[in-house]
Formats: sequence, structure tokens, C-alpha cells
Amino acid sequence: MTKRIYLKRGLCACIAGVLLLAAGCKQPVGDHGGNAVPPDGKENGQNGSTETGQNGGKENGQNSNTGTGQNGNTENGQNGGKETVHEFFSVDELKNFLADLPVNTADAPYQIKIGNVDLSSKETSGETLRSLYNVLDRYVTLDLSGCTGASLVSASTLPTLVNRKNIVSMTLPGSVIEIENSGFSGYSALISVSMPKVTKLGYAAFKDCGKLKFVSAPELTTLTAASAGASAAFGGCSSLMNVYFPKAERIGAYSFYDCDGLVSVDLPVAKYVENMAFKRCDNLETVKLPLVTEIGNEAFNEDTALRRLTFGAEPPALGSKPFATDMPSEGIYVPAGAVAKYEATSLANWSKALKGKVTAIK
Repeated sequence: MTKRIYLKRGLCACIAGVLLLAAGCKQPVGDHGGNAVPPDGKENGQNGSTETGQNGGKENGQNSNTGTGQNGNTENGQNGGKETVHEFFSVDELKNFLADLPVNTADAPYQIKIGNVDLSSKETSGETLRSLYNVLDRYVTLDLSGCTGASLVSASTLPTLVNRKNIVSMTLPGSVIEIENSGFSGYSALISVSMPKVTKLGYAAFKDCGKLKFVSAPELTTLTAASAGASAAFGGCSSLMNVYFPKAERIGAYSFYDCDGLVSVDLPVAKYVENMAFKRCDNLETVKLPLVTEIGNEAFNEDTALRRLTFGAEPPALGSKPFATDMPSEGIYVPAGAVAKYEATSLANWSKALKGKVTAIK
């Protein structure tokens, strides 16, 4: 249910409405304790997948899912939640509304939708993302899909704002096409983010978002390389379990470095996985890269739980020490007609032991 709050209401109606809304916002929203996906899962403990825990998948493990387990999520007011959504058309309206509400917790965020607001980064052009953040003194889920103006989330402003730690989930407007370096760094309460039109992530974009579980980015093509693990795009995202970016072609160096909660990776069109992109992902079990052509140095090194890799018809070029010793433990799966090509490849770092793990996809 959506309640729309307008500026021209009478004073008595406003007071009564605020009291009623405040009373109705105290119930905690649903928490399923993990990635919410349909039933019938067969692997990795994730419902709805036979391989990587994505919704309804048979091989790639996804069914129109555009992120990492986002579809059907009912956690903290996401799709299917029963809490009231409060819609506002100016930052001042939101500020006045939140001021009259009791202090809450991240487990019971107020669900906020902002409509018809210009979020341009220039102060002179209307409501800004900075001014919006400045009034968020309560835990909220924030839907900005009805807003306009902003083309990027800027690292030079937002990460310095204390109230970023009060955002439990966020839906970005379609106008946002880039998340700059450190754009969402330090959003410590953030569980889910939907970025429907974002095509590029800067390094450290979601650094230290320790509760982040769900990332929807159907148009994402590039994750910018970092110079060290400390600047990884998803560094410190220990709750992230599944990665599925349907259009991502380049996974920059260190992008998922030390994501020790990560279990599965499915990148159906990725061509380049750069140095140490998935290094030290201690629980990573399955990786699907059917179009990959290059895998960088130590890209999956120290991933000691890795058991299954899926590659395409052509053997990818491998950097030094791409995998941990004896990994993947189960095998490297390729199309049936490509097995001989893998076994005969003279590409560097395709050792005899690694070639011996190649088997046909069943």
C-alpha cells in the first residue's frame, strides 16, 4: 500500500496522518535470513537453482533474474513486503515526516519512495542527492525510481555523509548510469540495491557494505579495476553469496577480492576476468564463464572450495597461478566438442593436471 503525502493538506489532516503513519510503521518487515528465491533448489542451499543458486535456473541458474538473487525478495521491505510505503514529492516533506517518527532499527526500516524530484548533483538545479541524504536520520528503504536528474552517484559527496549508514535498501532511478569510485562505500546497513540502468562501477564502489546480499544490475558491463585488494569494488561484502551480471564483459582487478561469503558466480558474457578478481573467496564453489577469453594472474587463487568451472568452446588464456592448488576439485566443464581442443592447447599455464580436469558438459 502506498500513502501519498501532499503539501496542500490541512493542518489537522497532516497531524492525524502523521500519527497514524507513525503507529503503522513499527512492525518489522519480513526477514528470510538469506537470499530469497523460489523453491526447488538443488545446490549450494539456494532455492530455485540447480547450479548457482539463481532463480529457476537449469544450467546458468537464472530465470529473468537481473542481479544476485534479487527476484522475490521480501526482506526489509523489498518486493512482497507488507509494510506501508510512504511516498513524497519533496525533500522537505520527507524531513517533516521523519522528524515525527520514533527512532527505529535497521530491522524495521521505514519504507520511503521519492517521486518527481530532481536529484542533479548541482545545487542550483533542484533537490540534490546530498540534501536528501541529510534528512535521513532514521533507517529507511529508499526507492528513487521516480526521480530524475542524477546521472551518477558521486564519490566526492555521498560517502562523507553519516546518514548513508541508515539506508537498508535502495532503488536508483533510471537516470543513474554510473557509480563512481567509492560511491556506496561504507553503507553499513545496506542489504539490497537495484541499479536498473547502471553500466559501470568504479573501484571500491561497495566497499565495506558488510550486509549487502542482493545486487540487481541488468545493464552493468564494466567493473573498474582496483590497484589493490583494499580498493576492491565489493571488498568487505561478506554477506554477498551469488553474483549474476548478465551483461558484464570486464571484471576488473580485485573486484571481488576477499568476498568470503561468495558461493557462486555466473557471468554469461564476461570476456575478461582480471588479476585477483576473485582471489581469497574462501567459499566460492561454482563459476560459469562460457565466453571468457582471458583470466588474469591469481584470479581465483586461494579459492580452496572451488569445485566446478564452466568454460566455452575455446580455452581461455590463463595468467600465472590462476587457481589454488588442485582446484577446481570436481572439474572444468566445456562443450562436448571442445574437450580435445582443451587437452591439446599450448597456451601458457594450462598444466597437464589442469587439462586432466577438463570434461564435457553433461
